[in-house]
Amino acid sequence: MKKITLLFFTIIAFAFSFQANAQCNYTLEMNDSYGDGWNGNTMDVLVNGTAVLTGVTLADGSQGTMAFTVNDGDDVTTNWIGGGSYAYETSYRILNSVGGEVGAGAETSITTGTITASCPTCTQVVSNSETVIPDCGNSQFSVDVDVATVGDGTFITDGLGGSFAIVNGIVTAGPYATSSTVTLTVEHSDGACDYSLGDFSYDLCPSIVICGTPTNSTYCYNDYDTTMFAYQSSDGSVLKVTFNAGGIESCCDDLVILDSDGVTELYRGANGGDLTGVTATATGDTIYVGVDSDVSSSCDSGAQTPQWDWDVVCLACTSGEATATVIENCGASTYTIQVDVTTVGDATDITDGTTTLPFTGTQTFGPYAFGVNTTLDVVHSDSACDFALGTYTFAACPPANDDCANAEALIPSATAAIVWVTGTTSGNTASGEVADVDVSCGSFGSGRDTWYSVEVPASGEITIETQASTGSSLTDTTVSVFSGTCGAMAGTEIACNDDGGTGAFSLIALTGQTAGAILYVRVQEYGAAAARGPQDGPFEIAAYATDPTLSTQNFDKGLAFTYYPNPVNNSLSLRGLNTIQNVAIYNMLGQEVLRTAPNTVDSNIDMSNLQPGTYFVQVMVENATKTIKVIKK
Repeated sequence: MKKITLLFFTIIAFAFSFQANAQCNYTLEMNDSYGDGWNGNTMDVLVNGTAVLTGVTLADGSQGTMAFTVNDGDDVTTNWIGGGSYAYETSYRILNSVGGEVGAGAETSITTGTITASCPTCTQVVSNSETVIPDCGNSQFSVDVDVATVGDGTFITDGLGGSFAIVNGIVTAGPYATSSTVTLTVEHSDGACDYSLGDFSYDLCPSIVICGTPTNSTYCYNDYDTTMFAYQSSDGSVLKVTFNAGGIESCCDDLVILDSDGVTELYRGANGGDLTGVTATATGDTIYVGVDSDVSSSCDSGAQTPQWDWDVVCLACTSGEATATVIENCGASTYTIQVDVTTVGDATDITDGTTTLPFTGTQTFGPYAFGVNTTLDVVHSDSACDFALGTYTFAACPPANDDCANAEALIPSATAAIVWVTGTTSGNTASGEVADVDVSCGSFGSGRDTWYSVEVPASGEITIETQASTGSSLTDTTVSVFSGTCGAMAGTEIACNDDGGTGAFSLIALTGQTAGAILYVRVQEYGAAAARGPQDGPFEIAAYATDPTLSTQNFDKGLAFTYYPNPVNNSLSLRGLNTIQNVAIYNMLGQEVLRTAPNTVDSNIDMSNLQPGTYFVQVMVENATKTIKVIKK
């Protein structure tokens, strides 16, 4: 999306200064018509055939400058290299020591003999800034020039007959009629030092809103439009803007509403392409309504309808103020909204459209199901003050295996009979186990991830694969496999895959691994945007091998334990030589049905609530694991 920066009131100027000698600075000014830099195109600047700026480019934005030193009589040339994309958007200028253009090009070079450097031998005025001073009561404005160095300066002129003596400090030029444009020039005793301060205008004198009568405005915005409308109440009352209609390009154009200070944004956005119902209330007696559009698809081009239509009214009441906090209940998959009232004002109630509560103290709304949007409206004795406190939701709580320490164990299945396990990225957070540099594929984004562990079969081969889950909005994963331990995972990546599976899902086939080794599998939604959204959801994951038989070598590492009885009636007893850290039980589908952390050498596992059948019991001792098969009667 390409944007145009909205400038407001104060313009900071570049100051040019030099001493009385034959050397001075010239400037390369690089421009891009689309505002996204030169997209890899480059050029050289040469003085007397020697490059002084080599392979330079505009990295981003619509304009950038670079200075270089010249002497009187030097021959200045350029070498256009190009080599990037969208070169037709690029252009450049060579400016002399006082900011005047002495050469220019667009995808072309400047040849020898075109620019001969000339350095004035006078001292220029140095200006810190130029500030437009509005006088709306008299429909005029002036310009304050903050002079830091007088040098050989004499007057600031406006080309309209105005001449203002240059002194240290503030020099005021004007006044000029509102909406007119004036060009200010700094003149010196030696005209070689003269330069332009630029063009100045002011057209933001506010329309006066007569309190008691709404002021209606309409506007059809253009491409590259930064028009701003100002409003001021007739009696000092607070102002409120309400949009009745308005089409806008939802991806790339913005409605901008500024508070009374002309800086604080009360609203910036497109409301999904329809501005109907957008409201904003100022904190004072002035409010600004403007547009910030890109290069195409405007109202004026016919692409956006209807034209904007809005009312500005004075508020005779005092708006209530409150904050809202979303509180999740993961066990019930619901959330509530706690509202804390800070200022009652003329507010009476707050409602979610179904439940209405008094606007006082602390109020709680809900519970609401995860994923449901809830809008709270504050109601006043005068409806002109009514406003939406906000729209709230909670997507999901983090999955149980959100962190490496709680990695879900995958039981390897046979390639001929793959067992898929359902996981999810909904609600997951950044574990912090690894950084972008530790993941060699995909797009790391915010680092939100989900973790699994798997024991390498005796064959030393294991394949990890993800696939789509029916009905899920998750369509793209990135998977990495690590050999480290939780808390020390950085730099231990074994393999990474983005789109090796079906569609945009992932597949990693490992060979030559150490039998019995515990590998950790990190799964993330591609790009993992910081704000969890509709791209997240369930997925399927499997670990499989041609021969998934697990190794028994972990017993050599002090993992030995006994277990009984088998078959089990209600309780499985485990007796270890060392502390039993974790026990996880899986059914024949690979689904985890029970997990516990005994942290003792002896443990009794209650299996009374499990259905009769065959189960795999994964036991972790001293960070090594062993999987056994038991029968539940």
